[in-house]
Amino acid sequence: MAATEFLGRGGHLLAVLAVVLLVALAGRRAARAARQPEVIGELTAGLLAGPA
Repeated sequence: MAATEFLGRGGHLLAVLAVVLLVALAGRRAARAARQPEVIGELTAGLLAGPA
């Protein structure tokens, strides 16, 4: 595996991880606004996001 391919995959992984974390944060804030436990928002956001 070439170094550029490895770095490309690593960058993609970091980008996907950042998106997943932002979706979880948005779900947490939405749940807090709805006066629900934050973990409920995180789980709901994960289910709505589908397989990342």
